[in-house]
Amino acid sequence: MAPRTKKKAAPKKKAPIKKKEVTEDNSQYVWIYGEPTIKEKCYEFHKDLQEHIEKAYLDKKPNCKVYIYGKIWVLDFAKMTEHNAQKQVTWPIKRVRTSQLKRLKCRGIAGTDYEVKPANGFWQDDDHCNACYYKSTIPTRLSCGHVFCFQCLRCNWIHGRDCPTCRMQYSREMFVRPTRSDIDFHMECPPGYQEDCAGVLGPAPKTSARRNPARGHGGETEKYYWIYHERRRPGWFRFDPRSEYMIEESFKRKKKTLQIYICTFRMTINFQKMTQTSMDHRVDESDTFLSTTRAIKRIPAANYKKHVMRGIAGIRCLAYPID
Repeated sequence: MAPRTKKKAAPKKKAPIKKKEVTEDNSQYVWIYGEPTIKEKCYEFHKDLQEHIEKAYLDKKPNCKVYIYGKIWVLDFAKMTEHNAQKQVTWPIKRVRTSQLKRLKCRGIAGTDYEVKPANGFWQDDDHCNACYYKSTIPTRLSCGHVFCFQCLRCNWIHGRDCPTCRMQYSREMFVRPTRSDIDFHMECPPGYQEDCAGVLGPAPKTSARRNPARGHGGETEKYYWIYHERRRPGWFRFDPRSEYMIEESFKRKKKTLQIYICTFRMTINFQKMTQTSMDHRVDESDTFLSTTRAIKRIPAANYKKHVMRGIAGIRCLAYPID
């Protein structure tokens, strides 16, 4: 009888190796632009535009439009360039990972440099202004690390050039056509300031039961902005929230004019002519007062996009996507 032979077991089939799907994490990408080239100098686009640009790119749109500091820019994804509406300026754009920003020597965001911690290591982490003792309006950090209202710093610089807290000197350059990417254009007036102004303004205007709440000074519920025309350029700025509060409350009380000090300059607001007249004392040029008059407007807050708005309190900061 022949010996039995063991049957060889059939080789086990290996289960197919599943390939891991590589998913692109879009949050790791950021859009930058060169000024004039990415190699020479580059900045991140404004934080309020990043999502809009990324979405348009992923949707494979040929281009998208954005509004930056009073100008409309068109981003061309085929040429990877951006140009203003008049095509006077063309700059390169690029989509990069956040980890590449340091290698590319990206300087900052929307024309403003990144904040750098001071050498002394101090970094004020609250928004209290030690010049006016209110919550900072347009918080501005000096190189020493202290934070103040932008208008308080401007007033302080006119009388001296030192930090109100530590006496470190700071430059006038921060007030020459300032540009910021960290300011909320829609910021409110600090509540504490409103309460302290009640005694100066007098009793609030009486509301009428017959009046439509959406109309008239007494029963208004709609929010308004007061804006002033930029000097020598076509464009508008919103008043800083504290000055705006005084102007709005005076307007509601049906005053014809208002005398107000802004950055140590005496301003006359004429509600009949809708003008702002300032008396600038040029000590370095002469001992005479030079009068400057600008147009002002009261606009519904929801309609700010209908005007060539550049920012707030003379600071270029407004940027938004255009659908």
